Amino acid sequence: MPRRIYHKKRFNLSFLTWPLVILLVVLGGVFMYKKFEFSPQNLVDNSVLRGRSFAAKVQEVVSTEGKVSAYLLEDKTNPIISIDFIFKGAGTAADASDAQGLAKFTAAMLKNGTKNYSAQKFKEKLEELAVRISFSVDNDDFSGRLVTPKENAAEAYVLLQEVLSAPRFAPKDMQRTKAEFRFLRQKQNEHPASELGLVFKEEVYNLHPYGRNPLGEEKAVEAFTAEDLRLMMQKRFAKSNLIVGIAGDITAAEASEVLTAVFGVLPEKAEVNFVREAEVNFDNRVRNVARDSKQIISLSAMAGVSRKDADFYPVYIANYIYGGAGLNSRLAKAVREKQGLVYSISSDLGLNDKSNVILSSFSTSPQNFAEVKALVAAEKQKFAQKGVKEVELQQAKDYLIASYNLRFASIDGISLMLALMQKDNLGIDFLQKRNDYIKEVSLEEVNRAAAKYFGGNEIAANIGNFK
Repeated sequence: MPRRIYHKKRFNLSFLTWPLVILLVVLGGVFMYKKFEFSPQNLVDNSVLRGRSFAAKVQEVVSTEGKVSAYLLEDKTNPIISIDFIFKGAGTAADASDAQGLAKFTAAMLKNGTKNYSAQKFKEKLEELAVRISFSVDNDDFSGRLVTPKENAAEAYVLLQEVLSAPRFAPKDMQRTKAEFRFLRQKQNEHPASELGLVFKEEVYNLHPYGRNPLGEEKAVEAFTAEDLRLMMQKRFAKSNLIVGIAGDITAAEASEVLTAVFGVLPEKAEVNFVREAEVNFDNRVRNVARDSKQIISLSAMAGVSRKDADFYPVYIANYIYGGAGLNSRLAKAVREKQGLVYSISSDLGLNDKSNVILSSFSTSPQNFAEVKALVAAEKQKFAQKGVKEVELQQAKDYLIASYNLRFASIDGISLMLALMQKDNLGIDFLQKRNDYIKEVSLEEVNRAAAKYFGGNEIAANIGNFK
């Protein structure tokens, strides 16, 4: 029986956010020098969140009409309510081939008011009430969030319901958003990290929808009409693919009423395009993109593991030791601390519904590139062949367990977790059990995962001055 498994969605590097992640890693590497004596363990040890427990059980609540359910964690620490919701399967991969960018464009447009509010009036109303309503899209899903003070909750619910049922989509807002997309597409081609992210997606996924530019194709975006957006919402936003997490100062009875008031207007059945499994050929191919730059940025991908796989937690811990522990990782110690050859280096798990990979990246000067490549290859081989030691495993477990509560520094972190627990079928008691799943992983399991997942072929792409 496989363990219930979970990996934080914010680290689900779906390649939508990968170029941004590269930039953040590069910038972070510049500042996190050893002389600052930064210690993740000290951060965890001194955090007020370390002792937080989830004694309060998560409840499953159902709308008063009985058609929509949600996970609820009641928390009266602060008079704030957060609602995260996911329309499963409504992400960028579901866009038709001749309408690429539709999901992301719709998400951008939903901030521009409702039938009762212009874009400016809507923004002013949210500020007046201290309410946040936001939308985002990844490869797989279309997500939204509402955060509101309890005293303004009733008005906030009305605003969210109007956004979902009667968005404004005014012509001037459509034109402004199209201009924003043109600008963003131009910036993609100006920044090496963004350009590499697009090239790498194409190299890994070829014609699969995951290989697309999340901003879509310019011709298609320019042709979008308000009716296209409304039709997309009618098809992809429905009760059948809706997942909701609610946290904060709200009772089960109140949450039940909110589900009806906000989501009761949605259609019963969603119509989302089927997305096939991504078949990736890891054959050690490398694609180099020549660009005049003071550094070379490198990306690589190896076959990964899904959340539902019994190997997930062994791989999760192995990756943390290999490249996910910041300056304490094997890669950072071997290539940065000992040799001083990279600005940044790391690895993480790239998780999607239809593809799972282990992603690695580094940035270095052109003169050091060949040496860094050789050192990384040697460290990868050593990790796969010799695995980790008991002391490394225990240190990793201690950190991953102690740092878990840092994910919940704000109430919206909890509501998001509640939504993801349902999406990934983790069980209603996951918050109480997650750390046990970490504790249960053995040294044998981690080393078996290191050999299986870090010893195979990969795909790589690099951008920079290769002269």
